[in-house]
Amino acid sequence: MCPPVDVDRAPIAWREFGSGPVALFLHGLGGSRIGWEPQLRGLADVRRCVAWDMPGYGASPGLPDSFVGLAAAAAGLVRRIATGPVDVVGLSMGGMVAQHLAIEHPEVVRSLALLDSSPAFGPISLQEQLMNKDLPLLNSVIPREFTSVLVKGRGNYISLRRFELARKRATAMFNDTEFVQLEQLRQWTKETTDGSLSSLPFRPSGSLWDEVSSDTSNCMGRKCPTYDQCFYYRARRRVLGAQILVVNHALFFTDLAIRDELGWGIIPDYDVAVLDECHTIESVASAHL
Repeated sequence: MCPPVDVDRAPIAWREFGSGPVALFLHGLGGSRIGWEPQLRGLADVRRCVAWDMPGYGASPGLPDSFVGLAAAAAGLVRRIATGPVDVVGLSMGGMVAQHLAIEHPEVVRSLALLDSSPAFGPISLQEQLMNKDLPLLNSVIPREFTSVLVKGRGNYISLRRFELARKRATAMFNDTEFVQLEQLRQWTKETTDGSLSSLPFRPSGSLWDEVSSDTSNCMGRKCPTYDQCFYYRARRRVLGAQILVVNHALFFTDLAIRDELGWGIIPDYDVAVLDECHTIESVASAHL
């Protein structure tokens, strides 16, 4: 191991193999620089391969930081050990740090390679990876079949009644771009099977989606003329019949807060909760409890 490098008065543990252009390897959650040794040794003929222990991991002291803080620490390490931008390889959570590094400190990044990663743990896309890949695989190899459902917040679904109201008032409410998006939504509502924001082929403006999304304060429940076609209530019925529910941390802690205050939750009662990728869980919990 190389002598620790002080970055903002915090020692960073790191090691290197080879010589040439620098390549920085960022490990995933629960990992360390040691996990990269096979790759570092294998590429040592063409790169000066560097792997670190993120603050709070391996031999680097301190507490795990936010992605922004970890990216800043990585940028500080690069500035101490290299004379220019470097190639960055990020695995899992390390890939998320790598993306923040490229966005917030572009002067230290020459190229970026991401392995098994995404922009963040919160977004629906990572949960949909569980739904489309991991859980189907599990269902195929265990003897007992189960059903699983991705639980999304109510605001992720379009309200057909509110959408029709918005169409009637479109001229007075929306600008030209939003008017075009409204027409795109009209066609999409005829084709979509789940009515959720993540299945839209485009990103509507925030003000437009606020006018057409499902909302508790505007919901008429069973009295709504579109209740039988309601995407949100269809999703709720699937949730009530599932054995495994996939939710993000924000929705999980919002549910806990509601249960504590009102005695009932927005997620059906459950026997076991499994929390994964918890490096930012304290800040999420603080924001919702």
